[in-house]
Amino acid sequence: MSYSIALDTNDSPELLDWRELTKRQMDRLLSSEWYDPDGVVRLNDELGSDLVNKALIMNNARILLEEARNGLETTARGNLKRNVVDDFLERMQWPEGYEEDIRKYNKVINEGDVWLLHRLRVLVELAGLIEDTGGAFELTREGRNALRPEMAGTLYSTLFHAQFQVMNLNYRSRFSGLENFQATINYTLFRLSELDDRWYEEQQLLSHIIWFPMYLKHFKEEEGKDMAWGLYWRLFEPLRLFGLLNLRETRSSEETNRFLKKTELYNDFLSFNLPDPEPEASDEPGEIPISREELLDDISADNLERILDNVFCLDCGTVRIVDYENSIYRIQHGDTVLRGRCAECGREVARTIETGDHW
Repeated sequence: MSYSIALDTNDSPELLDWRELTKRQMDRLLSSEWYDPDGVVRLNDELGSDLVNKALIMNNARILLEEARNGLETTARGNLKRNVVDDFLERMQWPEGYEEDIRKYNKVINEGDVWLLHRLRVLVELAGLIEDTGGAFELTREGRNALRPEMAGTLYSTLFHAQFQVMNLNYRSRFSGLENFQATINYTLFRLSELDDRWYEEQQLLSHIIWFPMYLKHFKEEEGKDMAWGLYWRLFEPLRLFGLLNLRETRSSEETNRFLKKTELYNDFLSFNLPDPEPEASDEPGEIPISREELLDDISADNLERILDNVFCLDCGTVRIVDYENSIYRIQHGDTVLRGRCAECGREVARTIETGDHW
């Protein structure tokens, strides 16, 4: 089955099922850390400035960082001062009509009134590029380094990581039904990578890119627009600011329909190294029980603790696995599987650990 899903001719979401990936692939995809050289998700931080500098977020982040060289004074609440907000609103790049709308509906403009600026300021702070020194935002050593022209790819990658891995995607967002969306962002980014070079209607993409089984279980069709709106601010709008998606709208008197198209930069920047599917069954035992002590021969206790806190539960998202000690197994390709329960809800969960290179 092709994953390109040309939605103008095929609108059958039941064909777009996550089960096309094996259990091992799903586990590796969901738990992959972005800066792990052996992980599934790969960020290309060596892209040239000619590619990444076209993204709005790069232009705006550079302006903010340059101004932070001499310190950006803050209000008592820790926001940018009004004169700085007005200057940035004029100098930075925004989606069409954004600045006009801000000035139209706000006589006095504070940082909180310019949501995209506020989110950018929070983002560069979470990325460790600026810091609040008490009364001003100032560049960190990492921020000064990121402004070097040859570091454009690294700056872009750093901001992207902070956007989806460090920042809470639910920050000041509506539609609480997506509260666990961030836990499966790797799956969503992977599914978007499968799209071909076409325009896709936003609403029809939801069942393809949201992994949660609750999408089909809990969301009625009339809630679809609210769900799309919530996903827009968590995913589509940030990807547009990073130059990874193009967006267009068609408006009528009754509703606005949004269409999305992946850019060439998407696949240049993001790639996915999924493991091969599990080998076919053989006469050899499929699983060999081992002890926790045997597992610790392959990985350190600190690494094991980190893994135990990074297990995916269908109901709770990223959780800690408990009661696994008597259910540790070697599998045929040399990796290790832990089976236990979610520390939050008690649901059965599992986690695969790559120990094949050591066994």
